[in-house]
Amino acid sequence: MKNYLHTLLTLLVSAFILESSLRADEFLPRGRESIEWCDIWISHANETNLPRVLLIGDSIARAYYPTVEKQFEDTAYVSRLATSRFISDPALLQEIALVLDNNHFEIIHFNNGMHGWQHSEAEYKEAFPKLLATIQAHAPAAKLIFATTTTLRVSKPWLGTIRHRPLTNALPNET
Repeated sequence: MKNYLHTLLTLLVSAFILESSLRADEFLPRGRESIEWCDIWISHANETNLPRVLLIGDSIARAYYPTVEKQFEDTAYVSRLATSRFISDPALLQEIALVLDNNHFEIIHFNNGMHGWQHSEAEYKEAFPKLLATIQAHAPAAKLIFATTTTLRVSKPWLGTIRHRPLTNALPNET
């Protein structure tokens, strides 16, 4: 009897774990990376004497942030939201909402395209209106700047055959 209960309990727990892992896939966006990251940096958080600029982007935007911050040091406070999230990932919209709900920005610069190479331009185009709506809902007075400067060097052997995909056809026509 003890062996029977142990087997039954093992089967029930296994079924629960399997069912939970199958259901978890329903909630995870397709195409996440093996390590997801988010880097929020709000420069001069308590200062109000200069306008604020927010850079939203991937690792490329994170890399040019120090240069932009230095360039505008007497003109504006520059902050960043750098992330590995693709624009169709609901977590990106939550990250953006979090930053915009807790800070005021006069200018928001968006440049996110590196992460999500497994996605198509059609997916980018489909997700872009939600991204734009999120930014506008949480920062309605901000001026928006969209950039597509993300490039990829294919000279690194570990990158394989990934190629640069310009996003010029990935934006909705009305944007």
